[in-house]
Amino acid sequence: MDTEGEVYVFMGSPEGGKTTQARRLGEKIGGVWIWNEDIMSQLEDPDLLWEVLEAAMSQVSPAQPIVLDGVVTNEADVGDLMFALSRIGRRLVRVICLHIYETESLQRNRLRLGRPSVAAAQVARWKLYRMYALPALDMFRQLKMVSDIEGNGPEDEVEMRITAALASPPDQL
Repeated sequence: MDTEGEVYVFMGSPEGGKTTQARRLGEKIGGVWIWNEDIMSQLEDPDLLWEVLEAAMSQVSPAQPIVLDGVVTNEADVGDLMFALSRIGRRLVRVICLHIYETESLQRNRLRLGRPSVAAAQVARWKLYRMYALPALDMFRQLKMVSDIEGNGPEDEVEMRITAALASPPDQL
């Protein structure tokens, strides 16, 4: 798979495995994985996110692909991303959307955090996902850039689904 200079964005359900799979794809294709939470934890002013992201992406070798994780959370982010990519001469080739069941999300969150019940926080995350991220995904769908991937199951199986999806055109919904 020739991935020179390409950009991939991971989106999807809360606890859907986006970070795990984005990191794995970055390693697999020799790309640079950029995680929103890493950048946000270093910012004093969250309004600088897109400037910092653009600067980080512009420092990546033009031959290396970039895998973005968690950077698009709403419709405004779609425009900000496309503008930033145009300024640095990169192109978005695929949005990988990982879907899991809400019950699976709750279970993964409990296991990851080691707490018996975090249901209220997870319910709030799902509400935000539906209100803000799903409309952003619809914008990418209109651009025919989305591959919807079943995120339930073992990590290796999900990775195989992503690899298969990248070998095909994006979903045409």
